[in-house]
Amino acid sequence: MKTDISPNSSERFFERSLRMTALLTLFVSIGFALYQGIWPALAILSGSVWSIVNLLFVRMALVAILRPQGPDRLTAAGILLIKFPALYLAGYFLLSFPRFDPLLLGFGFSIFLIVVSLKAAGRALLKMDNIQTEKISTVTSDRESVLR
Repeated sequence: MKTDISPNSSERFFERSLRMTALLTLFVSIGFALYQGIWPALAILSGSVWSIVNLLFVRMALVAILRPQGPDRLTAAGILLIKFPALYLAGYFLLSFPRFDPLLLGFGFSIFLIVVSLKAAGRALLKMDNIQTEKISTVTSDRESVLR
């Protein structure tokens, strides 16, 4: 029961998860704007945007540190020096803004986790990893029979 864990597939999973997070955030924010008002919708939207930007910075730092050619320390340090003060200061101001409910900001921060959890649960329930493994093994056996 092997899965495709190549860097390309994990990168695609991350990018698809970010896109799905942005889409879900948009729909949830529109719903909250219609039924609760603009400030709750902006709180969720702001929390989710903060979370997405945070994850992009973490990804950039990890790519700079864990590259095959060796770590690019200057790039990683630059990313982390921008990320921590700027992003966490922005997070502080979001949490201290009187119109934003911290619970809704927390929900916005967590939308990415919800998306990834649902995607993983869907893969497990639909047994998509088994299907992909069967396809890979079929292609491999076909190649071996052609080579013989």
